[in-house]
Amino acid sequence: MLVKFRDDRGEWLDIEATSGIVVNDAFYRRKLSISPAALKNGIYLCPLAPKEAVAALLEPLMASYGRRDPQKIIEVAGMALGANSKDTSAMIYIADGYYDLFKQRYVDRYPDPKNSAGGSSGGNLDESPEFLLGEPCRVIGMGTRNCSRQDYLLQSVAREKARREGQK
Repeated sequence: MLVKFRDDRGEWLDIEATSGIVVNDAFYRRKLSISPAALKNGIYLCPLAPKEAVAALLEPLMASYGRRDPQKIIEVAGMALGANSKDTSAMIYIADGYYDLFKQRYVDRYPDPKNSAGGSSGGNLDESPEFLLGEPCRVIGMGTRNCSRQDYLLQSVAREKARREGQK
């Protein structure tokens, strides 16, 4: 994390939070090989509004949860993303959180697709939680797939079942 400020000449300077050195944006563009396209997208080296800056401070809180509490990570990352829609760290934390929820609720519980909801045991997909497909996409503004969540999950289970049977 760095602090940006304008000097007397109007040039943006950055104070590196960990070392305290003062450099300009060109230093980071060279050091991190940041492309002009990445800068144009507004993800890197962009001054943040006060609300966005406060939201950026939520990242250590997200990191402190580790992988232990995916629901809390999703909530905190959602707040950060609400304040700054270009917060790529928050996007990644949300994706990881939903992956961990899915893993806890389905993959760990049903390691064999035949025993999962929608498998040959005839489980009921309508009992699946909302986050299954629509919610993660909605949170990060990606929309949803053309097929229903139930159709998508059935297709996914069938693909995994075929993959595992092919390995035998």
